[in-house]
Amino acid sequence: MMSKAAGIGREICGDGAKCDAFMLELDRIREKMATMVMANDHV
Repeated sequence: MMSKAAGIGREICGDGAKCDAFMLELDRIREKMATMVMANDHV
């Protein structure tokens, strides 16, 4: 899912700076998702 979102982000933003910002936000979301998964594994 995340790689598909990254691909879509590259397609929709021709501006390199905007694309970089989009990719950074995706990384933050990915980290939050990983943290939530790890927290749920401990329950």
